[in-house]
Amino acid sequence: MAIIDELKAKAKQQGTPESLFEVGLYYENEKEISEACNWSERAAKKDHTDSLFKLGYYFYRPEYANMFPGKFEEGRKNLKKASNKGHVQAPFHLGQLYEYVDAQCDKDEKYEEAAEWYAIAAKRGEKQAMYRYALFNEMKVWKWADIRQAEKYYKILADDFDDSLIAEHIYSRVYLGIMYCESHVPGIRRDAVEGKAYLEDGWTKAEEKGLQMTPDDYYRTGAIYCSGEVNPDKQSSVEDLTKGINYLDKVINDSGVKTPKKTPLAPLSELLEAQYNNIADKNTV
Repeated sequence: MAIIDELKAKAKQQGTPESLFEVGLYYENEKEISEACNWSERAAKKDHTDSLFKLGYYFYRPEYANMFPGKFEEGRKNLKKASNKGHVQAPFHLGQLYEYVDAQCDKDEKYEEAAEWYAIAAKRGEKQAMYRYALFNEMKVWKWADIRQAEKYYKILADDFDDSLIAEHIYSRVYLGIMYCESHVPGIRRDAVEGKAYLEDGWTKAEEKGLQMTPDDYYRTGAIYCSGEVNPDKQSSVEDLTKGINYLDKVINDSGVKTPKKTPLAPLSELLEAQYNNIADKNTV
């Protein structure tokens, strides 16, 4: 007897939501999503948490919209039901739904809703949610933004390597390093030694993996090196200035990186170049 026949026979005999869900998982693994959802719907009617999540996931995702037309709101409801029953991933996907998919929300509303759901998922240990929630708090895109929450979740991700979340691990090391080095971040202790270690390791790994960094990442890192904030005494060495100018040049000269608006990068770069030359001249005397 084929595996699927055995699973169906078991589901028919037992009639439990778990047995129905197992049939759905088989079809999902076989990429037969429509049939998988048919079985998940039968299990969901028995209030099965994982089945509620599966239906919510497939009904809200844009790539399955043609397969399940008109099911978006039902998907949202199922994700909320699964989340209310303690499902770990459901609130993360509700955050994704509001941040990226729901066209009915205005910008402020979508970020508020997304942040609240990411917060729930992050507290349950969902690492993708931790990263999004950390970003939301650092970038202050919602009204309850707390920089300490950003530090908390960046540090968890930065210190706990996960093969499935390499990018989040690397970005967290860079952003935590910036946060610890910058002296003007309220509520965060400045630790240039630890910050520099995170920062340099993060950038090294980002370059090794070919990760795309934002203009703001280059600018903030360059400014930190040039200002000496990577050192406890806030004094820049020739090496620091060289690194800083190289990061700033990425923003100014690299055609693949756009210059942030309202940032006087070109004059600043010229000034730092002059500082570098002065220090270099003194060291060669």
